[in-house]
Amino acid sequence: SLTIPTAGVLNPQEGTVECWVYVNEAVLRSSNESRKVVFQIPGVNGPSPLGIFLMHHYSQNWYVEVFSDAGTEQYIEVSNAYTPLGWHHFAVTWSNGFVKLYIDGQLRASNSVAFSMPTSFASTGYIGRGNIPLLQHLDSLIDELRIDKIARTDEEIQAWYNSGGPIPFQSGCTYKMDFDN
Repeated sequence: SLTIPTAGVLNPQEGTVECWVYVNEAVLRSSNESRKVVFQIPGVNGPSPLGIFLMHHYSQNWYVEVFSDAGTEQYIEVSNAYTPLGWHHFAVTWSNGFVKLYIDGQLRASNSVAFSMPTSFASTGYIGRGNIPLLQHLDSLIDELRIDKIARTDEEIQAWYNSGGPIPFQSGCTYKMDFDN
């Protein structure tokens, strides 16, 4: 698992986190209260330190959960049916309280009512794990991670997925790690 600084990298009002994840049996294995985290960006205000995160949930679905400063939990979810064993591209965008989850370039879930987003993020974000014991290590591989201070469009996410090439460093990108060598 990795940690990243959030200052100047992440914005609670708008952003994108995308990467390739190798979905293996350890990720999909379900046990009571299992939450395998792809990324977590904790909030700092209020009773909940959870912020925004993408995880595979013990219900056998992928979840993007958002916790407001007041501790209100809101989420979108997508079935495992879209992620058989193997590599899959995940992208999460947020803007003006609207959150989207893309899998393999396709929009798979979004909220219809604006979420209450955290007003600020903690100084450290987590890749492959979370910041509390409830959030478990992913137990798999992550490749081609990109974090943007803007919410990428449906077309941008689809085009990058379709290209099959390395993740581009574009305007609005604040953090990129290709994990090569």
